[in-house]
Order: sequence, then structure tokens, then C-alpha cells
Amino acid sequence: MLFRSPMLDDGFVTSAKGIKVDCSNTIIIFTSNLGHGSDGDTVETFFRPEFINRLTKVVEFKPLDKEGLSEILDLKLGAVARRLDDTMKIELEFSPAIKDMIMEEGYDPKFGARPLTRAIEKLVENPLSNYLLANQANQEELESFLFDVKDGEVTITVKENDVNNESPLEE
Repeated sequence: MLFRSPMLDDGFVTSAKGIKVDCSNTIIIFTSNLGHGSDGDTVETFFRPEFINRLTKVVEFKPLDKEGLSEILDLKLGAVARRLDDTMKIELEFSPAIKDMIMEEGYDPKFGARPLTRAIEKLVENPLSNYLLANQANQEELESFLFDVKDGEVTITVKENDVNNESPLEE
């Protein structure tokens, strides 16, 4: 079976309603996990030559290592902290222990940074959202949260008007 795509062959696609969309000045990026599995397939061995010949370039990326993922973690946590600071004037701080816990749960060399994003949602965003919803009445007094780990559990230290209240967060 020969791979045929109007986008690659003719430079346009047609929607179900018959609307033509010009793709002649479009960069198309295909992504794949080929080459990183145990089966040994690469782009060149998995796809037929007819398809490979339609590609301008094949770029292989190395899987993320823990060092690279740690940098992504810092960027993602920084984005969460900025978003809360911009919208609610709440500061977030993250201890090295919580970063280690997120890395442990979110590291999977086969899937890159996607599991890391899910770990941040599970260990930071969801518990914080639950806390904020449960404490809406006192929200004006909240200034800063410190995420940490004690006895294998995520904890949050809430700093309200120079008073620290520490409580474990439930999942």
C-alpha cells in the first residue's frame, strides 16, 4: 500500500464540508517514538521508501535523561508559580525533596516529559487547588505556600500573616 496524502502531494487538504485549505507554505512535523523502543525499529526500517522519500529531513532526538528532565521540571514549576502569582498574588516555593519526589514519579525515559507534567498536576496543582477551594473565605490572607515532603507525604506550609500552618496534603 502506497502512502498518499493530498497535503504532501498537492499542497492542500479538503475538509468534510468541501473547504480547501492551502498547505503549500506549511511545515509539517511528524513525531514518533521509533528508534527508542526495544523492537529496534527506526524511521527508515518502519516506513516504506515511498513515504521516506517525501520527507525533507529526519531528525532523531535523544531520550531525555534525568538532568534534562530536572531542567524541564524547574521550568514547569516556575510556570505554575508565575501563573498563581499573576492571577492570585500567591507565591509558591518548592523544596528539593518535593522536586525529587516529582522527578521520581515523573521520570520515564520512554515517554519524555509527559509523565512529569502529570506528576506536577498530581503532587502540586491538584492538592493546591483543593486547599484553595476549601479555604476560599481566608483566601485574601494567603501569601505563600512551601511544598515539601515529610515521611513520604507531600506537605504544604501555608504562610499567613507571618503564621506558619503545616498540613499534609491529601491526593
